[in-house]
Amino acid sequence: MRDIHLLALTPLSLLLGVILGLIKEKLAKYSIQRLLLAITPFSLLLLLSIRDGIVLTGIYLLGRMLGASLVGVGLTGGIATGKSTVSNVFRASGAVIIDADVVAREVVMPGRGAYKEIVHCFGTGVLHEHDATINRAKLGAIIFSDPTQRKKLDTATHKHILWEMFKQLVYQRLICRKRLVVLDAPLLFETKVLEYFCYPTIVVVCSDTNELSRLMKRDKITRQDAEKRIKSQMNLHEKVSKADLVIQNDGTLDELLLHTHETLQRAAALVGILNQFTFLENNRVLMVRKGVSLQEKRERILRIYHESKEVFNLKEVEKLGSKAGVVLQTIKDVNQALVDDTLVDCDKIGSANYFWSFPSTLSQSRKRKLSELEQRRQAIEEKLIKVKQSINEQKALRPESEERVLKLHRLEEQNAKVQALRIKVQHLADNDPAILNELESKLRVAKEGCDRWTDNVYTLKSWVVKKRGVEGREVDKWLGIKDDFDYVE
Repeated sequence: MRDIHLLALTPLSLLLGVILGLIKEKLAKYSIQRLLLAITPFSLLLLLSIRDGIVLTGIYLLGRMLGASLVGVGLTGGIATGKSTVSNVFRASGAVIIDADVVAREVVMPGRGAYKEIVHCFGTGVLHEHDATINRAKLGAIIFSDPTQRKKLDTATHKHILWEMFKQLVYQRLICRKRLVVLDAPLLFETKVLEYFCYPTIVVVCSDTNELSRLMKRDKITRQDAEKRIKSQMNLHEKVSKADLVIQNDGTLDELLLHTHETLQRAAALVGILNQFTFLENNRVLMVRKGVSLQEKRERILRIYHESKEVFNLKEVEKLGSKAGVVLQTIKDVNQALVDDTLVDCDKIGSANYFWSFPSTLSQSRKRKLSELEQRRQAIEEKLIKVKQSINEQKALRPESEERVLKLHRLEEQNAKVQALRIKVQHLADNDPAILNELESKLRVAKEGCDRWTDNVYTLKSWVVKKRGVEGREVDKWLGIKDDFDYVE
């Protein structure tokens, strides 16, 4: 009878372990909740015999290990907000990236389950004629303009994508023993499932204006098409409300890399591996490799095109450029600058952009620029000749006289007096009581704003210490709070 009870309790212990292991990964380190979860299996020894208790405890711990392996760091963001750059920085820092876009391309290959469902839903009209693969351009034109069709595509592909991502997550966490595994998923919150297996969740956002302009420039599409694509996804403000950490990308590339590095440190701290994870001492190592100027980066990228005489997509350019000594995060911008300068040709084939350049292109570009400069020089010389002629004509109409010289001298004196009076007026304006009162008012508003944000920082610190069980000095380190941080006197 006891063996029957043991067999009945075995799957329950395993299931309990998986559930509590999953919850454990989403609780703060050293918290009371995690302690209770840790001692739960040993309480079984008090209810059962020693042998049965040991067996069920072992099964429970195995389930907890499986459950913990189902939690990764979530990374998402809006379209064209810079999520790929952030993902590349995470990868360069040693994190394991499970890219939903890569997985999505794999599961729709001919013969895979998602491929069959797409053909069943949308017909063979969305396939390439030469190899029967999915024509992403045709499929995208259908789903971005019709929410119903997009929902059909999501239904056909999401379950296959999620299953493949979970398999890779368990393999990296359980077999490879990696703690910092990032699930890079544009639709992290839209799936309604994946977000429950992520902690912390990170969202990359930017202003609506920047998002629209970047998308139009990147994909070479019209404003109307770009707005359709943006509206087809969850609003960025809603994503921010669901996220644990936010990376704002409205500044320069250097600022984005700095914010990404800081966020990666916070994520590592939240999963309990801050002391085990290796970070770069100098943030700018990620940004600019010393000794490689912008011009040298351009030359190295051009050399890749000219020596190979091949056509590349952006991923291939980034891979080859990185091997050539160009910082990965800057290759996209350098390559786009070469395209803007007509040194590299670009054309959109299907849903991807392809780039190429030949030595003759560089020679022709230089000849074209030289011709343009020569034309500008000739135009300037002609304009200079005309100006000189006009000056001589005006001099001929105004013969020099003693009266004219005296008037010019008086005009110079008056101009000097006017300038002196302007300086005096400016000096008096600096001491104007009305202006001083206005400055005092602005200073008071600025001080109140500083004190208000200081309150916010202390409130956030107090919340993290109480709710997450983290020491105060660790929070100071994460938030960059120095010893002299205090209210404005």
